[in-house]
Formats: sequence, C-alpha cells, structure tokens
Amino acid sequence: MDWEDRARRILRIELARAGVSYKELSRRLEALGVDETHMNLSNKVARGRFSFEFFLKCMRALNVRSVELSEIYAPLQTNSGNQSLEPEVSGPQMDS
Repeated sequence: MDWEDRARRILRIELARAGVSYKELSRRLEALGVDETHMNLSNKVARGRFSFEFFLKCMRALNVRSVELSEIYAPLQTNSGNQSLEPEVSGPQMDS
C-alpha cells in the first residue's frame, strides 16, 4: 500500500464514520473557504492526492478531533530489504 492509498483510506474512513457524503462535505468545506464541488472532492479523494492542509480542513468539516494512524504503520520494506514495523525517517537527529 503506497502513501496515497493510506491517505485516501483514512479520509474515506472518517467520511464513513461521520456519515457524510461528498455533497455534504462540499457544503461544509465551503464554510471553511474551500470551493470544491462534490464531484471534484470525489475525484480528489479517489486519487489520494491532496495536501495536508486539505486533509486538515476535511477533518475540521467532519468534526474529527483525532485520527487513528495505525493504518500507516503496516510493515514497510527497509533499505536492507527487511521488513520493519516502523517507518524509516531520515533527517536531523534530536539530542537527548
């Protein structure tokens, strides 16, 4: 499962939990300054290609206060080919 699939899945799960259609989501997002038709929303979510800002606005429109992210912690391939339950993170390391 790639990252777009994971993003799409989380958003769809939250839509289902809230019992909200794309048409209703469109109406709610309009109140937050997002002008998207229900068809545009459906296509955007189906592709799984949307910004984190868009995701956050959707969560606000759905009144979601927390999101379960266990979906993104499925086993990932590491650089050595082994499977890991934790994603590899590169970048600056924090000193303890």
